Amino acid sequence: MSKIIRAPINPDILEWALKDLNLSPQDFAQKVKVKPEKVKEWLEGESVPTYIQLEKIAYKILKLPLASFFLSEVPRNLSIKKKFRTIPEYLLQATSYKTRIAIKRADFYRSALYELYKKNPSPISLFKLYKISLRNNPIKVSKELREKLLINYDKQKSFRNNYQAFNYYRDVLEQKGIFLFQLQLEGDRGFCLLDEEFPIIIVNSSDSISSKIFTLFHELVHILLNSDDIYKEVLPTLYQSDPVEIFCNYIASEILVPGEEFVEKNRDFLKSWDEQSISRIANDYSVSREVITLKMIFLGYAERKDYLMLKKKWDDEFRNKKQSGGDYYINKISALGKSYIFTVIDSYKKGFLNDLQVSNYLGMKFTNLPRIEAEVYA
Repeated sequence: MSKIIRAPINPDILEWALKDLNLSPQDFAQKVKVKPEKVKEWLEGESVPTYIQLEKIAYKILKLPLASFFLSEVPRNLSIKKKFRTIPEYLLQATSYKTRIAIKRADFYRSALYELYKKNPSPISLFKLYKISLRNNPIKVSKELREKLLINYDKQKSFRNNYQAFNYYRDVLEQKGIFLFQLQLEGDRGFCLLDEEFPIIIVNSSDSISSKIFTLFHELVHILLNSDDIYKEVLPTLYQSDPVEIFCNYIASEILVPGEEFVEKNRDFLKSWDEQSISRIANDYSVSREVITLKMIFLGYAERKDYLMLKKKWDDEFRNKKQSGGDYYINKISALGKSYIFTVIDSYKKGFLNDLQVSNYLGMKFTNLPRIEAEVYA
């Protein structure tokens, strides 16, 4: 019978790690598959986990280096708070375990970009060449960004569907030095991580494609403002009136649907609008019906009660239509983006990356590389 080897962890590290990820001891016990009483013993230093348990805790649940549990002091440099400089404390407190794990994964992608590129490959990095502040005229900023990102009404109307629109916007942003990834979040639309070389945008992979499009531009404005963000599905009361959030939402809306143009092209519809007309205009601009309805409220053509009623109906429709699963490789390409995957594959072929690094950067088994390569190049 093999001897059980126990890991003499520092209980203060475990307590800090649970709080940092907003994970209750009860939920943690369920993930480790031990009784809550056992976790209580670990936290109070009365007993310690086995090394096998610690490996699961470190690598799969808390996403921390195994060695960090043996430190004499809490490794605050690994804290989620360190990923954000300007975010309000109450907003971070309202962030779920799943989103916090995604933040750690996003930070890994940022480190991977440094390893792959050393410096941003774009010669026209938008976030370096175009800075904005709350003092700027939002309509002027929106017009300038539409020009810089090659967005106009004819282009938007030419998209076959919102997926094509999303991929176009993603490609344009990556050409301008801003990478986008899709990760599973809970209670959040997305977030951004600021950086001097590799700022990145994360959108919730579970959201509707039209919601992802709005989130993308919302987070872009935060990056250009040099302002941290975790974009909530339901904004905390304090954040609803935050001038930065209002500014970001307004510009994102104007980038996608310029108010002046919207009124000019839809004057007749606005006088006697209905749900069918909202859907038609949303398709023209490749945006969600919510974006169009909110634009109408801002311009004085609809009331908030109309929006709330329609949004509830549309949310129910999305939940009823939503399907899980899908092709593993297509989902992986959607999550990471072709540009990132191209670079990983190219670096491996040139001998700059080994099998393990490729597996880590792509988040999959190395044996799947030929298939993902075939899908990307297809």
